[in-house]
Amino acid sequence: MEKSLIIVRDYRGAPLRRVAWRTESGLILVPSERACEATESGQLPAIGCPKTDVFAYDADIFDQMEKEWNQNKRVCNDLWTSAMPF
Repeated sequence: MEKSLIIVRDYRGAPLRRVAWRTESGLILVPSERACEATESGQLPAIGCPKTDVFAYDADIFDQMEKEWNQNKRVCNDLWTSAMPF
């Protein structure tokens, strides 16, 4: 898998900007941008996310999600629906 910038919906529903690193056991492993090197070298584990919580990166959509999360601690379903699945 080629590394790609993505949006991940975490367990609380928060949007996170991450890197799709590889797939393993049906999950997409998603280290943070800063942790990619440490993950590749085995110093840090990558978190695995189900494909249903991984979306193609769109800066405008991510900015809206992040703003909404910071204000309300939730992201409306319409924004998640507008994001393209990865």
